[in-house]
Amino acid sequence: MYNILIVDDEAIIRTSISLLVKWEEEGFHIIGDVANGRQALQFMEEHQVHIVITDIKMPVMGGIEFIKILKERESKVGIVVLSGYNDFPLVKQTFKLGVQDYLLKSDINEESLKESVKNVASTLEQRGIFAETHLNYNIKLSKEECLKQLVVEGKVDFIKDWISRPYRLACFEIDDFQAEAIRFGKKLSGELVEPMVNFASQIPRVGNRCLFCSLSPSRYVLLYPIPKEDQLLSICGQVISVWKNYMNISVSVGISRVLEGEEAFHIGFEETLINISMKFIFGKGKIHTPDAYHLFNPHLAMACAFKYEELIEAVRGGFYTKIEDEQQKLFTTFYSLPLEQAVLEGLYFIYHIALMLKDNSDEIWIVFNTDTNFYEKLNRLDSIRQIEMWLINFMRWIVDYMEHHYTRKQEDLIERAKRFIYENFANPSLSVATVASYIGFNEKYFCTWFVKEVGVSFVNYLTELRMTKAKVLMDQTHMKIYEVSEHVGYKSVEHFNRVFKKTIGLSPTQYRKG
Repeated sequence: MYNILIVDDEAIIRTSISLLVKWEEEGFHIIGDVANGRQALQFMEEHQVHIVITDIKMPVMGGIEFIKILKERESKVGIVVLSGYNDFPLVKQTFKLGVQDYLLKSDINEESLKESVKNVASTLEQRGIFAETHLNYNIKLSKEECLKQLVVEGKVDFIKDWISRPYRLACFEIDDFQAEAIRFGKKLSGELVEPMVNFASQIPRVGNRCLFCSLSPSRYVLLYPIPKEDQLLSICGQVISVWKNYMNISVSVGISRVLEGEEAFHIGFEETLINISMKFIFGKGKIHTPDAYHLFNPHLAMACAFKYEELIEAVRGGFYTKIEDEQQKLFTTFYSLPLEQAVLEGLYFIYHIALMLKDNSDEIWIVFNTDTNFYEKLNRLDSIRQIEMWLINFMRWIVDYMEHHYTRKQEDLIERAKRFIYENFANPSLSVATVASYIGFNEKYFCTWFVKEVGVSFVNYLTELRMTKAKVLMDQTHMKIYEVSEHVGYKSVEHFNRVFKKTIGLSPTQYRKG
């Protein structure tokens, strides 16, 4: 039986992974769960772990640093990485370090978890067999499996011929994956992933001319060596149509520019992911290419994120007065722009709202209960005033949705912040900026939000926690005062003494004597 260790800073994720699958019946045992890489390394010193399921972004020690240390120690443990929607560049780093599989957090369900862990277990078994006979198991991989290896691991040996001439990449993404995951339930692999691959591969132009594979239950990739006549748009349209007609699944596609060689491959693949995100502007179920950049360029939209940061943070935090103030500032700037540029700025803003929702495993069309082409909507408006009024109405929908659907998520954020503070209060470098960054808020809004939700300021909360721990150490140990000071996060014992006396009413020495 394989022992599994879960490494994720979110308790709800660790609990979900533990409970989603009847692990013992599948031949696995959850031996433990921890909140970061450092705790995982400590745990593994005392327990036998065969498989690790780890997040990439964690406090104290993140997934990449954790995996690097495992590699340095020549650990034989199998690794499944959990990643967010926009973390693919980090996922690639982990595969170069020897990771066997990855799951998008938005894809996590019973079937995808079982499939991923069983794949890793199979790889471990293969390594044990081939380590004895000195064979290379990669020779047994199909070309489609090699394509997946090229995407996530950078291994190109078995399909060099496919990328030695001009080619293009297409990435397909299921638009409403959470709904499809519920629809297929435990049969996700057998009744969603396998039919998706089979239907696409049975299209003659795909089966005969392309490489095609599943990257995850929600994403699929196609490599198309370009003949004299580029038919990729037509091929992708046929794939979308087949999936829609036979499986009733809506899929959006991102297509790269023409590429050549190994070095261009990953740049091209990341371009497909960015191009898919144009669905938030033009609507789902479509093919998105660089040819549409003259209408809406997602790269330029990404570069404008700073303009909308404070308003989006206010939306996330539920600071309604601040939302009104920030949107008024933003929309007022439109009046200094030509109409065409004001429309584009409005689209950039909608795009970042959509990305915020995606990061929370939502989709913008769920908010409005319909698929919307925002490009067409805003381009029908013929004055700055109309754009402003339309966006104000748009924001009312967003704020109302957040208010009614995110109460639990706000509670989770509070608990995440408190847990992070508790786990790191002994670090003298712990600051409000560190905690704010950890939960995705900027420092200014975090301070306001923390007082609103907890009832005291961050500084007072941290000080109270440190003083409580200091009293316990002085009551239950023989540690010297300067040692207590260091253990609760103070570099200077003099500073510790001043804070202790101000908070408790006695100096540390007086407290211990009393």
